[in-house]
Amino acid sequence: MKWDKLSQRQFTTFRFPRKDRDWAVGEEVKITYKGRTKDKAVLGIARIIGKEEDATGASLTDQVAIADGFPGGVRDMERWMMKTYGFERTFDQMNKLTVEWVEGEK
Repeated sequence: MKWDKLSQRQFTTFRFPRKDRDWAVGEEVKITYKGRTKDKAVLGIARIIGKEEDATGASLTDQVAIADGFPGGVRDMERWMMKTYGFERTFDQMNKLTVEWVEGEK
């Protein structure tokens, strides 16, 4: 089941900084569902319209985590991060990206 946020014209998502070059406002990105699995589905293209660097700590609230698709708030998000990326990576800097659909899901 896809996250409710994907049906909104604009939504936020959290991403680690890229190694080649970091995310940039104005950049168009491919939105995928189950992106790292054989069941990957491309949902469309979105444009980054906002970027908050180091979106951890005080800026990561239960309300933000719930809007990102974690019903149990920050604790659910942290559990998912540990399971997916490992304990050490859970505390790495992340970018909070606000994106707007250009084509696709909406």
